[in-house]
Amino acid sequence: MSRLYGCEKKIIGITGGIATGKSSFTEILKKNGYQVICADELVKEIYKLPKSITLVEEISPNLVTNNSINFSKLRELFFSDENIKRKIENYIYAQLENFFTKASKNLPSPILYDVPLLFEKKINEKIDATVLVYATREQQIERLCKRDQITTELANKILANQLPIDQKKKFANLVIDNSTTKDHLEENYQKIFIPFIKKY
Repeated sequence: MSRLYGCEKKIIGITGGIATGKSSFTEILKKNGYQVICADELVKEIYKLPKSITLVEEISPNLVTNNSINFSKLRELFFSDENIKRKIENYIYAQLENFFTKASKNLPSPILYDVPLLFEKKINEKIDATVLVYATREQQIERLCKRDQITTELANKILANQLPIDQKKKFANLVIDNSTTKDHLEENYQKIFIPFIKKY
């Protein structure tokens, strides 16, 4: 296997669907001493680069005010224009290798990598194992609308850009159920994740 970015250490990918509770799960991991590289955090760092701000401004000047990107407006445009989506994604993914390499340099093996589009971007083919944090599609829409104060229509548009959660479930090496309570998620960490990670 040609591992992601030529990384010599084992990599376990952690993913979910939007609003399935992946962030809640990674918080449990961090609380228990694990270091997690978060792709979204790397992307935030990439967006701070001057060339990133220039790119967004070229796409639409009203997306940038005082050298700061309006991410609410950018997200609406991103999910409604396929050409803009492709342009931004290609740019971001071209920068990710350097940021991942720096972040993983001093981490022990296996590296835990939190990636929302793990299966969509076929990153699962370049890593050692995958963990899916699961909730139903109905729960995703309900949580997303409540969390981000958005319409059901926009929530469905966002979900349309991800593989259906039940399809991801079939691909994952380990499924962590997060369809009930935070306590249940903690239990799954102890009972399911700990034995799993010990194999790597």
